[in-house]
Amino acid sequence: MYPFSKRADRRRYASPGSILAVVLGLIALAAFVLVAFMEDATARIKYSGLFSNRDDLRIQAYSMLETTFAVINEIREIDRALYGPAQGWGDPLGYAQIEPPEDFDVEIIIEDETGKISLYRITPLTLNVLFEEMGIPLDEAEPLTDALLDWTDEDDLTRLNGAESDFYETIDPPYKPANSPLQSWNELRLVKGFDTFFFDPEGIPNDHYRQFISAVSLYHDEPVNINSAGPLVLTVLSRVEGIDIMGLTEYLNGDDEVRGTGDDRLIIDRGHHYFPGGQQQGGRSGMADMVTGLFKITVSVHRGEAGFLLSAVAAWSGANPGAASRTVEPALTVQQTERPKQAEKTDYGSALGYPFRILHLSENRRL
Repeated sequence: MYPFSKRADRRRYASPGSILAVVLGLIALAAFVLVAFMEDATARIKYSGLFSNRDDLRIQAYSMLETTFAVINEIREIDRALYGPAQGWGDPLGYAQIEPPEDFDVEIIIEDETGKISLYRITPLTLNVLFEEMGIPLDEAEPLTDALLDWTDEDDLTRLNGAESDFYETIDPPYKPANSPLQSWNELRLVKGFDTFFFDPEGIPNDHYRQFISAVSLYHDEPVNINSAGPLVLTVLSRVEGIDIMGLTEYLNGDDEVRGTGDDRLIIDRGHHYFPGGQQQGGRSGMADMVTGLFKITVSVHRGEAGFLLSAVAAWSGANPGAASRTVEPALTVQQTERPKQAEKTDYGSALGYPFRILHLSENRRL
């Protein structure tokens, strides 16, 4: 009986190794649960922090936007006109000598919309030249030109390589062309040929898309301000209007031959040697000018992982914001009026006593 009882006692009590394994397992399980809880709590805190910081970020973004407006208008008052970023408005915080609060990261991007070619004034020749300079062969550029012009004109007459309702109604699902000016760049996805040349198979904009929207504007119907025009736009102007692009670029770039530095020059006289047309046509070239008054301003404010984006399009007196008006009023066309009417509904700035009009204002979305 004794040997049997001894074996039973050994079975009755667990070994120390088994107890240790159970304890370690419980500790591991508790650690796993604790880590999962902390990760979930951290995510919730971050999520809550994004919304609790939003008001502070929003206030800071609007403050930076008003600072930008103030700088642009002060320069306009001093110089009697707005010519180009070399006047100082390209760096509004530097001009105003303002430092954002220490825990905020602020970026302000100002684009002179009149430094781009107006899509409402553009001709088939200019479009073809632009597409060629973007690297699209002429035999493929002409169909894009005709398709875009057919999409935006009023009539249903199909150009040689274009497309009207009889083409778009055969697509699945079918739709009709706008027969009015583009309201946004996303509309290009619907235009024949642009879906393959300007977007990849997944529908993501490609380099052709980015080049095009950097050279063409939806927001005005003015000539191009050569003081702020980019290389692609100047190259197109040189081919269409015979501009001396080398001499003009060297002059604008200054002694260091680099654009965007402190020694940049501006053309402020239509009789200037490098101004297209010189004193011809009343001192204006068909496609070129030397002043601006229409800006797209993007203010980005970050604090930690929280961010706020503020985008605005604003016009000072003298600017003719054709596209901005069209987005508020029923679409107008060049056939209806030589210059688009300016919509009173967009005159937000003047209603507040500001010397400019805020035509578009968007939060957390780029215009």
